[in-house]
Amino acid sequence: MSKVVNCRHIGTGILAMVFGLCQFLCMPLLGALSDKVGRRPVMLYSMIGMAINFFSTALATSLAMLFIGRVVGGLSSASVSVANAYASDVSTPETRAKAFGMIGACFGMGFIFGPVIGGFLGSIDLHLPFYVAGGLCLANFIFGYFFVPESLTRDRRNHFSWAKANPFTALVGLARRVEIRGLVAVFALASLAQILLHTGCCTPTSLWLGTILKTVCRCSAEASRLPWCRPDCWGGY
Repeated sequence: MSKVVNCRHIGTGILAMVFGLCQFLCMPLLGALSDKVGRRPVMLYSMIGMAINFFSTALATSLAMLFIGRVVGGLSSASVSVANAYASDVSTPETRAKAFGMIGACFGMGFIFGPVIGGFLGSIDLHLPFYVAGGLCLANFIFGYFFVPESLTRDRRNHFSWAKANPFTALVGLARRVEIRGLVAVFALASLAQILLHTGCCTPTSLWLGTILKTVCRCSAEASRLPWCRPDCWGGY
């Protein structure tokens, strides 16, 4: 029995690793593509890719199908940089921080309510959360296709460069920013802790797991409001 549980934990960890690896490899690529073709096509691609990821997970009958879904999801969900670029395009220098804050707030709402809703749906049927998530991705695609305009005009677009699309080049550039090394380290460790929680939780029910993740994300959101987390307490960084 213990060997079965250990194999299950290893498989869960590998699934999470594959997703994160695909995100790491494709985030600079999608960002560079959005500079050439525009933000809107890349974001629409991301929504369709995530829908395929969730539906393939819901319909999976083997571990291979799960891995395929996670690869597709990782390749298409690395659009955070594109979303930030869109916010930068449509905002002024005075309102840019507010626009980025709104994106962060939307992420926070998803992290707070998503786990408990998924846990509740999973207590009804384990496949149901993935169908609902896939449906939301399709609804998001439809809304984006008909109502979200392109933010990057043709005269502001750049030629595609493989150097910009290289994730290791981006890492080297980030390492050279001495003034934010501490912030990057803290963010990396916090992300690592959250992923360890997601892959390491073994609870009796999906609802209980969702409640735990909601509580953790809620605490994280509240912690960001503490006085020492404000930019003015760190010299404006």
